[in-house]
Amino acid sequence: MTIKFCVMLLASSVLPLSGMRLDVRDFGAKGDGVADDFVAIQQALNKAEEYRDADKMIYANNLGKIPSWGVWDGGNPEVFLPKGTYRISRPLVGRKNVTLCGEEGSIIEGADSQMLLLYLHSAFRCTIRNLTFRKGGSHICFWTANQNTATMLFDNCRFEQSSDTAIFTEAWGNISAKGPETWDKQKYCSPYELTWEDGLPTLKRSHWEHRAPNSTIVNIRNCEFIDCAAAYRGSTDGQNFHNVRFRSSLPQTLPIWEVTGEYSFTDMETVANLPKDYPHAWIVSTSGQFSLTRVKAVSTTEYGAPLLSINQLPRKEHVWSAVYNTIIEDCTANAANSRVNAWVDVKRVLPSHVTVRRCHEARGRSVEMFHFQEPPKTEADLLESCSAACKLPPVNLTYAICMDSNGAEIKAELPDILKPFVVPQVDKQVTAMFPKRPEMKPLPHMSGLRRFDAADYGIGMKAMADDTDNLQKLFDAAAKNAMPLILLPGRRFEITRTLKLPSKAVIYAQGQAFIAAKDQAFDLLVAQGDVNLVFSGIGLSGGRHPLAVGGSGNVLFDNGRIYDTTGGFLLKYLGDKPLHVSVQASTLITPVLAENHGAEFDVLSCWFELGPMLNRAAGVRNYQGIIQFCNILGVPEIFSEMHDVRPNWPGGHDVFWVENHDVFRSYHTRYGGEWSGLPVVSNFGKGKVFIEGNAAHFVNKESRMCLIYNHDDEATVVIQQLASMHRLFADEMFCRGILPKNLHVCGYLGDGLPK
Repeated sequence: MTIKFCVMLLASSVLPLSGMRLDVRDFGAKGDGVADDFVAIQQALNKAEEYRDADKMIYANNLGKIPSWGVWDGGNPEVFLPKGTYRISRPLVGRKNVTLCGEEGSIIEGADSQMLLLYLHSAFRCTIRNLTFRKGGSHICFWTANQNTATMLFDNCRFEQSSDTAIFTEAWGNISAKGPETWDKQKYCSPYELTWEDGLPTLKRSHWEHRAPNSTIVNIRNCEFIDCAAAYRGSTDGQNFHNVRFRSSLPQTLPIWEVTGEYSFTDMETVANLPKDYPHAWIVSTSGQFSLTRVKAVSTTEYGAPLLSINQLPRKEHVWSAVYNTIIEDCTANAANSRVNAWVDVKRVLPSHVTVRRCHEARGRSVEMFHFQEPPKTEADLLESCSAACKLPPVNLTYAICMDSNGAEIKAELPDILKPFVVPQVDKQVTAMFPKRPEMKPLPHMSGLRRFDAADYGIGMKAMADDTDNLQKLFDAAAKNAMPLILLPGRRFEITRTLKLPSKAVIYAQGQAFIAAKDQAFDLLVAQGDVNLVFSGIGLSGGRHPLAVGGSGNVLFDNGRIYDTTGGFLLKYLGDKPLHVSVQASTLITPVLAENHGAEFDVLSCWFELGPMLNRAAGVRNYQGIIQFCNILGVPEIFSEMHDVRPNWPGGHDVFWVENHDVFRSYHTRYGGEWSGLPVVSNFGKGKVFIEGNAAHFVNKESRMCLIYNHDDEATVVIQQLASMHRLFADEMFCRGILPKNLHVCGYLGDGLPK
């Protein structure tokens, strides 16, 4: 297996803009590796907080009828560290929305081997990019206070010589919340006590007893960890690692990757010095839904470790530990000559769905597929009810274990009690009719592109009542060039009419920028022809369609936000080439994300919060073309009457995540809520649906109470390793409407499975 690591620098050295971002040198930073630059950088972070737009309420339901349904968000400027070594004597602190960027050769270095370098307090929208962190204890700690839709992006960073875990997050509470009835009593507590004196922070480690929820999505991509004690420790609702490398010559004692909750590793390589009797696996997981794709773990010694250690909570304690998927595919690891000599070490409870495909022991040594520290002995061990502690209706569970095309050195023998649950993979000829799942796309190298600075067109850091004319002048000037680089300050832009974009451009926010409509009667942005557009750090709020594209080519929307638009992206394929649109590492809070007419539309590693208020609505309407979801954290703002913690659903009926008329593929996505949700897809005509490795909640009384509502028997539906959250109502079904002739199911967990 070959893993390619392609780190794309943003070439920040060619993006200096006075007044459009905050340069730490303007605050007195030296960057010479000798002077203490703590005060200067902290003052720049403080100034960024002063400049940050006053937060505005973003309503998930578009109409703003329910004040509790929404998030507070605003733009923020970028703090920039030019090339140099910035030595700091105390931890830096960023608050709320932080964008901290450097360039090749920008280094933040700790003055001692135990200190924390950067703490992100009550973080909500944070981007850390193009920086090297060196020495110290841990490099970054972030705490989001369980703010709904909090997002963290670490992009193209390097972490060197941390004496503790390089990146970690912790979430604490004053009580141990056992279920919805205790949520209102939960108070969230930060891992550090933060005090301020003369504008400078002081941190003191907190000590709490109770873990709390951490409603956050984290994306770590194109990063390297060199000679660190460990790479990451965290628990959040979504954690995505893409194109990441860990290399260390130090004898390891800590878990290198310790991840709890929902997570995905793609194209990751770990090379480490494992001592004899290393007590951990390469990846340690307490509980969660997760996937490992093209993961390579290599020991520089003769000793190995299990690729994965699973330590799930017993089902009788937590309902959410009952339904998780584990998908491991195309992975290679040194697992032999370890304490357990197994590929996966199961300490308490096996996930309900486990798939291991095309995996190999790195040195070709013989290992067991699973090592059970507490092997299941009876059916009751497997299917015990998990309802009592959470006071929920009965939960009906089953198992599905799929092992396909693994190396002969991985022995697939199972305890007798589990053998009946082994299922075959869906025939490859069936799955071949669907496109390959999408991959994260790198930002282009921006060196050499002609810059168009917003400052030259009357646009500065200060918000204006109407930015329409100045923005259109900027876009018109840029359109005269082959591939312009348009630089916007990190603030909110108010517009009163549709803006026409160049057909080819990189639109880059120095911070986080919003282009917002004062009403919803017009489209925000339009582009036509042979397009090649890249958006980075751009938010689009309000309006009918945030972006309307008619033509062919490519559109990349990265690290952005889509808020409160009535119609979503309008995509019309017109031209000789395909139209391919990718939305990645973004926050999407909107009743409709897209309306597709012939394009290929990918959504990857995003937070998608769907709040429909209309009857017969869908988050994505795919009339023609291909829709693909991958590693999405989907949360509908819709709740059943089961728990009196939110208002009863005032919205429409017959609402779905996707209305599909052509091709829809979903991989490793959670279609959820807390205890209720929506059907995933309403499928029409000869529509093709492929759902794999998902957890779906579709148990809202006001919905169709099914995973798929199918309208034609000529449809094709393929389900692999899908888990329904649990059965709350007797009439929940797998499929309603017309059962398709071409139905292929491998490992479905839940009720209503057609016989």
